[in-house]
Amino acid sequence: MAPFRLRIDGSTFRDSHNREVTLRGINVAGDTKYPAHPDVPSHEREHFFEGDEASFVDRPFSVSDAHTHFSRLRRWGFNTIRYVYTWEALEHAGPGKYDEDFIDHAIQILRIAKEYGFYIFMDPHQDVWSRFTGGSGAPMWTLYACGLDPKKLHNNQAAIVHNTWPDPATFPKMCWATNYQRLACQTMMTLFFAGKDFAPKCVIDGKNIQDWLQDHFMAANKRLAKRIHEAGDLEHDVVIGYESINEPNRGYVGHEDLAQLPEWQKLRKLTTPTAWQAMLTGSGRACEIETWDFGSFGPYKSGTQLVDPKGESAWLDPAEWDDGEYGWQRADSWKLGECIWAQHGVWDPSTDELKLPQYFTKHPKTGDELDQEYWTDHYFMHYYRAHRTAIRDIWPEAMMFMQSGPFEIPPTIKGTKDDDPNMVFASHFYDGITLIMKKWNRLWNVDVLGILRGRYSSPAFAIKIGETAIRNCFKDQLAEIIREGKEYMGTHPTVYTEIGIPYDMDDQKAYQTGDYSSQIAAVDANFYAVEGSKAQGLTWWVYTASNTHYWGDNWNGEDLSIYCREDRSLPSASHTRQAEGGASSSKLSLDPSSPSYSESQSERSAPVGPGTLQKTLSVNEMVQPITPSTSLADGAPGFRAAEAYIRPSPVCVYGTISSYGFDLKNCTFTLSLTSPSPTPQDSPTEAFLPAFHFPQSETKVEVSGGKWMIETVEQVEGAEQQVFKWWHGEGEQSVTIKGLKRKGGAAVGKEQEEGYLEAYWQMGRNCSNFLPQPQPHTFHSLTFLITPTAATMNNDGAFDTHWRQTPSPSSRLETIQQALHANLDPKVTNDIRQQALRHLEEVKHQPDAPHLGFTLADDWKQSDAVRYYGLQLLEYAVRYRWGEYNSEQTEQLRQWVKFLAGSIREQDALYIRNKVAQLWAEVAKRCWGDEWTDMDALLVTLWDKPISEKGAANKLLVLSVLETLSEDIINGEDAVAGLRLDVLGACLNDVMIPEGLHREFSAQQQNGNGSSHPMSRIRSGEVGWLLRMCEFFANCVKQMRVGGEQGFVRTMTFCAVKTLHALRPTMQWINLKGVVEANAVDCLTLPFHTDTVELQLAATEVLYVLLARPYGQHWHDSWFSQMQHMLRQDRVALLRQTFESVQIQPGEDEQKYTLQKKLSDVLSLLGDAVAQHPDLIKQNGEDPSAFFDLLLLVLQHKSLHVSIPVLHSWTKLMASQDDAIVEIVVKALGVLIQTCSSRMLRYESEPEDSEDETVQFLYDDFDTMPERHAFLGNYRRYCTTVIQSIAKTRPLEALSHVLGQMREMLEAGPYTGGRGFDSASYSKTNLPTLQFEAQYQVVSSTLKGYSMWLADVAALAPEDEVHARADADKSNTTQALQQWCYHVINTHSDDPEVAAQVLQTLVAILRTIRPEPNFVLHIVQHLLTMRLYDNPQHATYSEAVKQFEGLRVLELQKLAITFANELLEVYNELEPRIGVLLQKHSDDSRLVWGYKAFLFMIVHRAAGINHDVRLARLQQMLQPVYDAWQDQAFSASLSSLQTFCESLDLAGLDEFYKAHGFDRVADWTSQQLDAAGQARQASIKAKSDALPLRMTKSMLAATTEKLRTDSEEFDTGCALWGDVIPIILPNLLRLLRHAQAFHNMASWSHLPDEIQAVVRRTLQDRFWQSGISNETRDEFYARISGSKDSFEGFASTVRGTTRNIREQGYHLLYFMTKFEEQFYGIPDVAEPLADALFADAGALSANHLHSVINLATGLVSKCPPHYRGRFLPPLLTQLFNKMDTKISSEWEAIGHATQQKTEEDTLGDEMRLESVLRQLTFSVVSFVPFLLEFDTHMPPSKRSGGHEVPKPLVSDIVLADPTVLEPLMLFCTHALRMRDTRCCTTICRTFRTLVPLFQSETAPSPQVRDFMSTEVLKACITSLNEPYFADMQKDLAALIAQILLLYAPKTPTPREVLLSLPDVSAAKVDKTLGRICKQPVPAERMLRSLVLDLLEGVRGVSIHEAGKIAAPPVKKATVQPKYMEVEQRPALANGDDAGLESVADLFGGG
Repeated sequence: MAPFRLRIDGSTFRDSHNREVTLRGINVAGDTKYPAHPDVPSHEREHFFEGDEASFVDRPFSVSDAHTHFSRLRRWGFNTIRYVYTWEALEHAGPGKYDEDFIDHAIQILRIAKEYGFYIFMDPHQDVWSRFTGGSGAPMWTLYACGLDPKKLHNNQAAIVHNTWPDPATFPKMCWATNYQRLACQTMMTLFFAGKDFAPKCVIDGKNIQDWLQDHFMAANKRLAKRIHEAGDLEHDVVIGYESINEPNRGYVGHEDLAQLPEWQKLRKLTTPTAWQAMLTGSGRACEIETWDFGSFGPYKSGTQLVDPKGESAWLDPAEWDDGEYGWQRADSWKLGECIWAQHGVWDPSTDELKLPQYFTKHPKTGDELDQEYWTDHYFMHYYRAHRTAIRDIWPEAMMFMQSGPFEIPPTIKGTKDDDPNMVFASHFYDGITLIMKKWNRLWNVDVLGILRGRYSSPAFAIKIGETAIRNCFKDQLAEIIREGKEYMGTHPTVYTEIGIPYDMDDQKAYQTGDYSSQIAAVDANFYAVEGSKAQGLTWWVYTASNTHYWGDNWNGEDLSIYCREDRSLPSASHTRQAEGGASSSKLSLDPSSPSYSESQSERSAPVGPGTLQKTLSVNEMVQPITPSTSLADGAPGFRAAEAYIRPSPVCVYGTISSYGFDLKNCTFTLSLTSPSPTPQDSPTEAFLPAFHFPQSETKVEVSGGKWMIETVEQVEGAEQQVFKWWHGEGEQSVTIKGLKRKGGAAVGKEQEEGYLEAYWQMGRNCSNFLPQPQPHTFHSLTFLITPTAATMNNDGAFDTHWRQTPSPSSRLETIQQALHANLDPKVTNDIRQQALRHLEEVKHQPDAPHLGFTLADDWKQSDAVRYYGLQLLEYAVRYRWGEYNSEQTEQLRQWVKFLAGSIREQDALYIRNKVAQLWAEVAKRCWGDEWTDMDALLVTLWDKPISEKGAANKLLVLSVLETLSEDIINGEDAVAGLRLDVLGACLNDVMIPEGLHREFSAQQQNGNGSSHPMSRIRSGEVGWLLRMCEFFANCVKQMRVGGEQGFVRTMTFCAVKTLHALRPTMQWINLKGVVEANAVDCLTLPFHTDTVELQLAATEVLYVLLARPYGQHWHDSWFSQMQHMLRQDRVALLRQTFESVQIQPGEDEQKYTLQKKLSDVLSLLGDAVAQHPDLIKQNGEDPSAFFDLLLLVLQHKSLHVSIPVLHSWTKLMASQDDAIVEIVVKALGVLIQTCSSRMLRYESEPEDSEDETVQFLYDDFDTMPERHAFLGNYRRYCTTVIQSIAKTRPLEALSHVLGQMREMLEAGPYTGGRGFDSASYSKTNLPTLQFEAQYQVVSSTLKGYSMWLADVAALAPEDEVHARADADKSNTTQALQQWCYHVINTHSDDPEVAAQVLQTLVAILRTIRPEPNFVLHIVQHLLTMRLYDNPQHATYSEAVKQFEGLRVLELQKLAITFANELLEVYNELEPRIGVLLQKHSDDSRLVWGYKAFLFMIVHRAAGINHDVRLARLQQMLQPVYDAWQDQAFSASLSSLQTFCESLDLAGLDEFYKAHGFDRVADWTSQQLDAAGQARQASIKAKSDALPLRMTKSMLAATTEKLRTDSEEFDTGCALWGDVIPIILPNLLRLLRHAQAFHNMASWSHLPDEIQAVVRRTLQDRFWQSGISNETRDEFYARISGSKDSFEGFASTVRGTTRNIREQGYHLLYFMTKFEEQFYGIPDVAEPLADALFADAGALSANHLHSVINLATGLVSKCPPHYRGRFLPPLLTQLFNKMDTKISSEWEAIGHATQQKTEEDTLGDEMRLESVLRQLTFSVVSFVPFLLEFDTHMPPSKRSGGHEVPKPLVSDIVLADPTVLEPLMLFCTHALRMRDTRCCTTICRTFRTLVPLFQSETAPSPQVRDFMSTEVLKACITSLNEPYFADMQKDLAALIAQILLLYAPKTPTPREVLLSLPDVSAAKVDKTLGRICKQPVPAERMLRSLVLDLLEGVRGVSIHEAGKIAAPPVKKATVQPKYMEVEQRPALANGDDAGLESVADLFGGG
């Protein structure tokens, strides 16, 4: 074949016939990087430093071998060669000494290549500068010239060189590339490109080193070009041009800080020095350097390593070196032996001090900021221009292949004189993950280019999941590189001159097995990317003639060569071409050991037939492999992935290529082009068509037009190529060529038999006909051999016709039967089951699947399983392929479904009948009301068929259809129905409503000319389905009650229940007028006249749906009518009768129990309706007492689950002010207060074997403690509300009743030693204590109700007629309460819990009634003198006594706030009493400072004290606090983590653990501490208590509690603390920082592994939290307190110490915020505060981080607006960064643990950890809307003038500051993927708030918009894809729709994201976007439906929806969610202060 002359035409290459040429090339060769003589591969040390004598002659291979290699490459389809050579090969002997022998050899090789028609461009190659710096390229003398000694680069790691590595076989993977960041390479690159600017002292031979190096390099290349030119026959004919230089590097240029690793340094492996460290070690200094490794998620720091060169410098020693050796003259300004960068002032060798860390940041002359782009545009382009000139001086027409840095922005030359029309954009692409890891990861990869270009705010977003996404990611990156080339360089062809994969993947597994499947996948993915990117060509890296399995390419451990002499080559065309005759070549070989073996051929030649069915289907045989005729145990070679790189490609195309590609899996090549005219005869379009893939006998060609041929051409010496030639017309043309599918990757001869089902799957896939020939029958032909049987036809048409069809071949049917059997048989192995499932799934995708499905489903002779599978085939066609079919095909589907419905029989399995109904509904959703207008008539026809003729099957079918349509069209979130909601909704309403309402609607909708409404064609008959169903239901119930034959009654019962199921979804939406017209309420109460519980239960559920419909003014009459019907006395009596008839004992009849719960729900709805609309009972004309009596009856039910709905209703009824309701409620007060009081008991603390029926029901209803906690919490909350309401209504009676009961219990209960109390057996959960606690809660609620009554009384005007009576009642109540108190204080209790509750009651009474001072003082005296005698021997009792003492202090402080004036009067008496208590509790700092705070509060709050006197007294009381924080020793103890630990006796824990054997004890609770251990434990506690935290917290709390900022007391507080807060804060923040860092395991990394494990265990928390722990709080603390002296107790002391420091520190910070100016006004406080709170927050466990979030909430809330701008950003930035990292990693860990969990793992720990994480996640998630809505919720008191919100707004700061917005958005995006629906829902709503805010074009809106259009959108789609989020599809779809609606018109990004999804076509995307973005904007349901429809293929479904399992029967009635919501932790609301108790809750105890 004559060689082609090539030219550039814009962005394409063209040949002499003007055909577009695609360069499909290869790099030749990898071994040109090192010499041939001597042969010194990189693993050889010998002769390595003989660089001057090296010869590269015979590289890339010898002249004698050239034909072999070029012939092979040509056969493989390559037409281009990138000819690799190095500067060293040309000029190794010295400057100006060229190796003419090498040039002669090169010319000879080029001439041989010319014979094979190659295009060649020359590549002056380099890697990390030179062989002697770890790579290839420059001669050794260049290093000497630059002052470096190549022989001394190892010890100082100035370069990592394979040849000098101690053991070359262990040379780490890809570490050679790290030399780009090491001293030698960075120095050389900097000098080569920028020496004049940065090394002006480096002058040699009178030139700066930059010019000297470049001049020599240019001259060498010019010498080669000149010799090639002089050869006379190479330019144009074979050599087409020259590349600039391989992978140039900027060196140090633009390095921001030499002391830091630059952010852009992505490759970090082994030791990774900073540039400064490299300079130091290069000069012989020792440095500790970070070590890095590369893991699954990129580079990670693995530790540090001391690099000690022991004085050996990388710089030439002037004593040993003579420049005269090479004859150059070095300037005097350049000192040998000293680092050149030190000579330029970068660092000082005398002090080893870095002087100029930013030396390379700015241009030394212009001051320009330097970066990669600047280097490219200036330094590189300066070099390139010189190189171009050198080449073009020799050959002006040479194509220049410009290559700047890989993955970098190309030079900006578009439109300049450098925009050369004869230039090619040369770029490289490597999949770095695969290259470094040497593993093909099919699961994930990374968009590296996207990260480098800053498209992702976090690299996590750049991860691509799944092989399809990975392949597309590669393609998109390559396409983006091309786009950048055009944007920056102009229009030029793009050629990827390097792209490749490592072959030694998976530890060289393929070399042992011959299985190259990973390599095939990787190669194919890269070729796919190039083809899809529309590049003009590539040159694959690499062909290495000397490659071996052991050493690979013989260079730095790389093994990328496509050729290895130890592997088998694919057979040539002569072996695969099928001859016309001759038995030997008639078929491809069926011998598995043959190179021509084909999987598909072998299967077709020997299929398993029906005759061998039973034998081959045995389970054992299916898993037995067939022994291959040739085993690979001996290491037989494989094909080295040749299947992937030997692939078809266009060679020369007449016209312009539109697209092309090769689908390796399906062996299909496609090419699309646009031709300017018909193809000339002598210049057809040609494509390389490898015979291996496309043997002519197995090749099918489909062209859009023209003629074609496939022929084999031969260049030279057997270099055959099979070529496809095509003569086509003009315009758009396309060709598809299908070849021989093969099983890729497996070793030849090692394919395993895949089992009978797999074989049949393949056979079925190859079958094209399923009915006898020659009649056509396939689905797409729409001609079927189906005729009705005349005997079965009658006047009902299709609906009584059974259809006969020609059966499918028995073999295929048997295959399906066997697959179904394998799927259902529990004895079948999972592998076989998976094969069966794959086969059954594959059938669904075949073109004739719908026909097959109908054939199977309608054949009554088939088994139910086969018929059901047939229905599934039809369902798949309807649900997933409907849009692909034309109108005739959809009509056929509809007919089939109608036929199936018409042939339904009563004996058919119910699931088959239901599936037919479902199919009917699916078809209806797609065409009812448009193409299908007679559906209602058909349903009526089916319905009207008498039961006596066809049984109930027809009616049940219709009911199922109606039920499904109501659910999907109106109630559900069905995407298909949503798209046609307007039509379907109108149709459904039209056919459903009764006759009268239909006439009314028709009259309203008639148009002006009197024509009927379009819907009139939809409805059949006058009745309507609602009335039909009601009448049918009534008749069924009637037949049941009449009785008769048992089977008939069962049928009627089933029909009645089914009718109710159909009515249930209908009642959710149908017009209430229709409900009244159909007498639905009367109908639904009929079941209560029967004794059939199943029917009553179904009716109750329908009633609940109907009565739950909200009230509306428009349907007032109808709503009232149905409610009044239910409130009639006869109906109420019927409900009561039913309720009483199903009374059961715990654990008996579950169905009856469920009915009771449902009836309670219905009664609750009626009660709520009465509370909202009292006229319901006023206008009813009947006595409502019966209804309220029923409510009381249900309330008193022993099951709390049954009673809670009506309890909730009673709370609403008692809030009503209507006289009629009040009158009734008053009558019920006695029962209400008695019932509610009795149920305040903590039932969760009672044992499961309790005889109390309430407890038994409770344990029956709830399986776990968390569920019981949540439910009972809500139940008691409702009881409290009722009690408060009663007390507000009847305060005197209520208080008298409940306090009397408390007094009786106190006087008679076993709460003293004389009445049975025993401290030894004390427990807070014994029944008497629980009962008293319940009564205390009742009293507390009553007092709160009384406080409400007092507030109402205070609002009365004196002239009000009830004022006097109210005053009298108030006086009487006060006296009664005081009298009660006098009695109680004389009644002693030994029970600490009871005593504490009495104390709290006394204080509550005082604060409620505000009595005279004498009474107050009397009670205070009692509180101070109450005594409980501790008994430390009884641990539980002793702990309770301590808690009592703490409570006493807290209650006294409350009194100090309320009665400061009164207490001041007796202050002199109080002070000595307090002194006694201080002495008594001197060992407890909490109590000591609590009592001091009590006195402080009195002095601070009392009126009448002189200001100066008060201030002096208070300062005196605070002096110990002042002194403690200013103590120098204390400050010194916080200087480091080590001193912090020493100050707390926490230093040396490792030695303590080792000495006591902590690492050898499994159960720490069982091992007691010895005396030394206990002493150490006591020391830690004592030193912790000595910290000034407790005292400061107590006094700050005393100062700030309940203060108004406009009060004198507040001003006093500011004066007390204003000056000391700046003193406290630095030490406090250091304390917090150390207390967090203590938990960071990095702080313990120096310890042995076993001790690190002990520390890690020490830091693991034991905690209890409501709703999490599977035990009560008391049980938990009892268990913990019993192990205080054990190893576990010691660990608890250690972690408790740092926890207490943190929690008390949080308290202090929060209290400080209350002094707003004094705290927030401190300069520069935000950054250290943020560091203290968040720097090591990730090391804390999730349960500890709630406190940090609560504190952050307080910090934001309290921040004055004028400080927000400087205070909030650092805080919020760190918060979101750290919480995002922490929470995301925790969720990832839980996901990993779930995947790894075994049956032995305990579920409790996993649930507890996950529950805590969920709470933390929700806390942070909730923090986001808190920030965004903060100003909206600001109370008026905080607003300027009560109206205007002060600026700047918190939301403005969050949204405008990128440092806050970016991490916030990142966290929110991650939260969309966290498996917590509550959090995900909140974030969806948050994003929906954010999306509209970023529509402008001002920053940061475009950037945020792009982020949301990519990352948020992808996160939504990913979550939408997971079944876990199935219930969240509504929220996710709404968010996706909003992004598309608002952003798609502004940016193409959302569209591109959607197009990247699998099986989502551009047409479908554009259609959806068009409908979403149209005006007016569609309704939200429509928007969601459009999204869900578009994403149908990627949408996750619940497991039931997926059809994997049937929905399980409901054992227990589900508790309504409102009764199971866990009350959230206290949060800081806008403008609110937390009280004393609340603050403790916010930041933990202590």
